[in-house]
This record gives sequence, structure tokens and C-alpha cells, in this order.
Amino acid sequence: MCRFWGRWWFLVWVGAVLVVAGCVADPVRGSDVGSLTVVSVPPGSVFDTTAGSDGASVSVTGRVSDASTEATMPLSPTTQTTGRPVDPDAEARREIEGVWLEYWRIYTTSTAMSSAELKAEITAVAVDPIRNDVIKQAAYFQTEGLEKYGPVEHRIDWVHWIGTFAVGIHGRSAFIGDCTDQSGFGSRYAKSKKKRSVGVAEDLVVGKLSRTSGERWKLVQLYYIDGIGCR
Repeated sequence: MCRFWGRWWFLVWVGAVLVVAGCVADPVRGSDVGSLTVVSVPPGSVFDTTAGSDGASVSVTGRVSDASTEATMPLSPTTQTTGRPVDPDAEARREIEGVWLEYWRIYTTSTAMSSAELKAEITAVAVDPIRNDVIKQAAYFQTEGLEKYGPVEHRIDWVHWIGTFAVGIHGRSAFIGDCTDQSGFGSRYAKSKKKRSVGVAEDLVVGKLSRTSGERWKLVQLYYIDGIGCR
């Protein structure tokens, strides 16, 4: 009987440790707990741009909860009467890229901001749950004497597919792909500057954005894509 309860108590203790560890906000891979979804993608579905190449539209349904909304994506550009191809989403893509890069600037420097400054800046580019998680993470870091260091480098790619994600603009929603270089970014102890964590050179990330009622694009969700590399 004692041996049974001893094992039971040990399992409870291990479970508690894992729960606490899972809630610790770390800026590398899974930093915003509850907002960063890690997706494992079969290698065979890497950047499939051949489907629908005859100009037909493809109905895309993601296999992840936040990416499961169907979106029809035309795979050929519209054409003016002059016969020259037109990109109707060029302006929207520029705006989305600006929001995306601004989010990462705010995220990587969040521990250097006051709470009021961080709240104002992140609210301009993101909505909950991302917005709230970045604010909570920065507060946690500052309480624990931690800070972020270094930049994240970007290589944005508007390919048609990243695994199961239909990268592109679909009405008032959009998915953007980015091969991030986080090898110079991580967390460290604020006083000693001793490094606590560091990222990797190639980390494939997909961001989901929505056009708000104020007609501004804002970040809704992040997905770290495991199982495939950057192209």
C-alpha cells in the first residue's frame, strides 16, 4: 500500500513539474504559451506549389484548429485588358509584412519597455491571444530578472503552400510564411547577462492575420512548423 501511494505521489510531483515548466515563458520556440502552436508537417507536403497550377482554384482546409477555415485561393493572377498580369493583393501584402515585422520588433524588445509602452505598441499590431501573451510574458521575465537579447532575421515567402497552410490572402484573413533566423536571439539573466536560451538558424513560422473592423491587419496566431525546413 505504501509503495502504491509512493509511486502515485511521485507521478503527481512529476506532473506538477511538467505543468510549471510548460508555463514558463521562454522566447525561443513556444514562448507565448497558448498562442504558439507547433505543427508537425509531413516532409512530402513541403511547399507544394504544383496543385492547381492550371489556373483553377483550390479549396484549402488546414488540419490545425486555427487554420481549419476553408479558403479558396486562386493560383493564377488576374489579367488587365492589356494582357499584363496584375497582382490585386500587392498592397495588402506590403501592409501585412509591415505588421509582421513590427510584431517581431516589439516581441524581441518587449522586456526593455515599460508595461504601458508595450501595451500600446503590441495593441497596434496584434489581438488576443497573441497580444495578451506578449504582455504577460514580458511581465514574467521582468519579475524573474530575465531579459531578451538580439534580433530575429526574416526571409518572408509568399509561396502557395507551407505544409497544410495556404499562404496568401483569403478575404479578411491571411497567412504569411517566414523562414526566421533566431540564432542571435534568446533570453538571458538581466544582471549577469549570462545566456539562458538561444534560437536556431532556420525556424519556419506561419502567421495568421485578420483585417479588423478598423481595416487594419493584425496578428492573431503564430505557428512554428516542425518537420520541414526552409526552402
